[in-house]
Amino acid sequence: MKKGKKKWMFFLMFLFYPVWVWAGEATKEPLHHVADISRATNFFTKWLAETYNNNRLLHSIACIIIMAVMGIVLAYLTEWIMGMLGYKAEKMDHTE
Repeated sequence: MKKGKKKWMFFLMFLFYPVWVWAGEATKEPLHHVADISRATNFFTKWLAETYNNNRLLHSIACIIIMAVMGIVLAYLTEWIMGMLGYKAEKMDHTE
């Protein structure tokens, strides 16, 4: 076997060996994750928990949209605070 091929095989074994060891219990049943709706306090949290239980794709899309909106709000809030402190958040001119 060539030296480079041995290194490649060692790398693959090192990469996938933990997966082979940890995946040894195939006889157990898979876990079922269910959100508890009874503890929901308002409409939004109840709706989010119901989408988690019933439609994971819709739940994932809703979480992505919520995170994007939170990021935009945080960016504008940070820019406003920096403006109040006297910092200017503008685009920088790049020179090559």
